Amino acid sequence: MLQGLGLFLIPYDTIIPHFEALFTKTSFYFDIINGMLEKNKIIVCPLCMSRNSEIYKRSKEFGVPFYKCSRCDLLSIRDLNHGIEIAANPSNKGRCKEYKRRLISVFGDEKKETILEVGPGDYILCAYMEEYCGEYTTIDVGTNFLQNASTSSINYSVPSPSTPEEIFNCSQLIYEKISKEKKKDKFSWGLSLHSLEHSPDPMVLLKLFDDFCENWVIEVPDGERTKEGATVNNKFKGDFPVWSNQNQKHLKKVGGHYQLFHINTLEWIARNLLRKDKVYYIGKSVFQLNSLAISTHRELCVPVITIGSSAANMTWALSKEPMNVLDLFWRRSL
Repeated sequence: MLQGLGLFLIPYDTIIPHFEALFTKTSFYFDIINGMLEKNKIIVCPLCMSRNSEIYKRSKEFGVPFYKCSRCDLLSIRDLNHGIEIAANPSNKGRCKEYKRRLISVFGDEKKETILEVGPGDYILCAYMEEYCGEYTTIDVGTNFLQNASTSSINYSVPSPSTPEEIFNCSQLIYEKISKEKKKDKFSWGLSLHSLEHSPDPMVLLKLFDDFCENWVIEVPDGERTKEGATVNNKFKGDFPVWSNQNQKHLKKVGGHYQLFHINTLEWIARNLLRKDKVYYIGKSVFQLNSLAISTHRELCVPVITIGSSAANMTWALSKEPMNVLDLFWRRSL
C-alpha cells in the first residue's frame, strides 16, 4: 500500500513523524498553518513545502527578502510581519481585450459557459465577457474592488486580514467560500490573471481551480526576468522585482508580490499538484511575452511545455529531490 502511494520516494525518518501527525491532528489546514508559521514567518516553501531555500533579493514592496526554493524554483516572501492595507489593483485593458478575444474563440454559440474570476481588479474583463457567457462569478479580498462590480455578475468577497495568520489564510477563505456557494456543476472556466502571485498560500488557489473549474488559465509575472545575484557579503544587491515602480509610501500593502514564478515552477505544479487526467500547456502569456501562463486549453497560452495525461506523467515527482507526499496530501485534503 505504501508503495502504491509513492512513499518509496520518502526517507524512512521522514515518514514516521508525518504518520504520527497525520493520525493525531484533527484540523488539517489550521495545524498546517501553525506548523508553517513561526513568529509570523513562513518557514517552508508555500508551494512544495521544502525547507531548502536561500535568500534571493529584497522585495521592493515589503522590504523583506524573497527566498528561492531549491525544489520548485519558486521565489516567495516568507515574512508576513507587515502592515495591513488593501491596495487598488487596476486591470490591464490590453490584457483583458486579448483574453476576451481568445475566450470568445473557444466558447460555443449557446452562451452557457460559466466563469469564475479570482481577483477581478477593476472588473474590466468581467464587463467585456458578460454578454458572451451564461454566468460570471468573481471573488476577491476586502470590499474595495466591489465599487466597480457589475450588477449582473455574482460577486463574492472575503474579509480583509488583520494579522499575519489571516493574511496567509485569505486563500483558504476564498476556497471555502466557493466550495460553499458552488453547489451544482463546475465552472466552465477559471481565470486568474496576475492574481496568484499576490497570495502567500498559492497552493490553495491552485486547488480551487483544480476542484471547481473544467478549464482554466493562470497568468503570472515571469520571475526569470531578473537573474542577478542575491547578496554580496550578506547585503542585498538592490531591490526586486525590477518592474515595480512603487516608492516607499506604497510599501507594506497586502496585495504585493508574495510569489514570483519560473517556468520550471509551473511545470513542477503540473506534474505534482494538479489532476492527472488533463493536459496542461505551460509557456508565455498570450498577451505579454514577459509573463508566464499555465492553462488546460492551448488557445490560452503560448506553450513551451505540454504535460499530458499519459502514464509517463502519472509519477508524483520529477523534481530535483523527492517530494514529501504526506505534506502534499495534507494540503490537498482541505
